[in-house]
Amino acid sequence: MTKTAFVTGATGFVGSHIARELHRQGWEVHVLARATSSLEEISDVPVTLHSGDVTDAVSVRMAMPQSVDAVFHVAASTNLWARKNGQQTRINLEGTRNLLDAAEAAGAGRFIHTSSFAAWGALDG
Repeated sequence: MTKTAFVTGATGFVGSHIARELHRQGWEVHVLARATSSLEEISDVPVTLHSGDVTDAVSVRMAMPQSVDAVFHVAASTNLWARKNGQQTRINLEGTRNLLDAAEAAGAGRFIHTSSFAAWGALDG
């Protein structure tokens, strides 16, 4: 039985490697990508492409397969954290909330979230 994965951020460095490895292991891979994203990083990986944006709850819900085995949420704004950064809040907080809601509604088996130091910014000491 083939496992199904839903990957955000697959057009970036980490996400493309996740999508590629999942495919290598025999998973059916679904990818959420913005219409403006370059698909070069995953052009050699057979994926089902869904056009959407993590900040658009409707596009996320429409893209996510029912009973997906695992959601790999790698999409993020990785610019250094700054107070009152509205774009970063929409992508990293509201986008994650949209993914969690859609995963729950779709009956996802697992939700794997990847983050980085950019979520908090560089700290002294």
